[in-house]
Amino acid sequence: MDNTTAKVSCFARAYHFENNNTHIFADSMAKKILGDDFNQIAKSMILFSTKNIL
Repeated sequence: MDNTTAKVSCFARAYHFENNNTHIFADSMAKKILGDDFNQIAKSMILFSTKNIL
């Protein structure tokens, strides 16, 4: 998967599936689909959010 928008959307589904008790759309495969990209996107999200806070 080379589409950045698709990857970030998939990341959001995986993140919310793992971290929310209420599931609007339960996507249990999203993290598996992303593979190693999940951790890379997570790191990028953290860096982006901390830059905008400071």
